[in-house]
Amino acid sequence: CMAPMLPIMTSLFWQLLVTLICLAPLAYWVEGFAADWTLPFVFSIVWLGVVVSILSFFLMLHLIRTRNAARVSSLQYFVPPVTMLIAWPVFGEALNLLGFMGLFITAGGFFLIHRGEQALVQQKGWNLSCFAGNLIGSFGQNHHLAKTAFRAAQLVMIA
Repeated sequence: CMAPMLPIMTSLFWQLLVTLICLAPLAYWVEGFAADWTLPFVFSIVWLGVVVSILSFFLMLHLIRTRNAARVSSLQYFVPPVTMLIAWPVFGEALNLLGFMGLFITAGGFFLIHRGEQALVQQKGWNLSCFAGNLIGSFGQNHHLAKTAFRAAQLVMIA
């Protein structure tokens, strides 16, 4: 017997609240909440708080709802290689052979996951995306909000 699922937004609220409770004392002890309120600092806070945190949660939940959960979780392995590629023009960091090897190994693993999923679908006739979507059924009540956040995230990524 499974316990009833907690709605996604409620779960997200509690996770972030516990994080705040755990990290706020540390922030006060280390720096005393001191901040130099410059425009780059405010932009960074808005970027991290809105785009990186909230929109990325909605984007991930949208992907889990519409795609295979294993494939979505494997996308997280692309974070370091993509960060490497973004840091090259933004921060002028040098690209190296080891970084490209990591990128190609990650892409190869993602290819194997995709190929295995396709073989399973053809062999068994399963639709893993629908199965994953049913597991995240409580997300349906906030689906319109996720679509809006997903479109906003796409615009940010294009810009």
